[in-house]
Amino acid sequence: MDLPAGIEQEILEYLHLEYGEDANDPSSLKLEDIQYDGLFDVAGTPTHYFKYGERKWATIEPFGDSYVIGMTTRTPAPITKKDLYKSLRISFPDGTPSFYIDLESRGNGCFGFSGYREVTLPSNTTIRVLVEVVSHFSPTAVTIAIEEGESDVYVRGSVGLTLSYKTSSCETIFLAVGTGPWE
Repeated sequence: MDLPAGIEQEILEYLHLEYGEDANDPSSLKLEDIQYDGLFDVAGTPTHYFKYGERKWATIEPFGDSYVIGMTTRTPAPITKKDLYKSLRISFPDGTPSFYIDLESRGNGCFGFSGYREVTLPSNTTIRVLVEVVSHFSPTAVTIAIEEGESDVYVRGSVGLTLSYKTSSCETIFLAVGTGPWE
């Protein structure tokens, strides 16, 4: 999730509302009191933390196509890239159990497959899947590509990516890499 420019001002306004502070009061929280602390994993959701004061953070987490600002006193736990980009999850809307394909660390913050992987689905449909993650870019580039017969689908996102795909035999599958509100 990319944060908009000037997000600290929006956080400040939110905190003033939460604490009932008047922005013109000299003792109220100031913009320079808010410092970015990093991106952390909160229950499977990548959450941005902004520190303001002793053991207090404003949080920003994805919500649909937008985000939600909150606050906490819970110390954040860092997201490690080796955990964030450890597998491709393939799941099904009919309740068939999901399965995972481990991603390979390719060094320098890159994860994925060295080439397309053949995947046989429960309906015996075969597709080929390619996953590439380049985490040293800002934002992280996450790519999923699917080949099936003449069909070739290529989707790119950041931090995490989930998509649905309907096979030529009309089987719907969901593919997810990284983390997001779907976890």
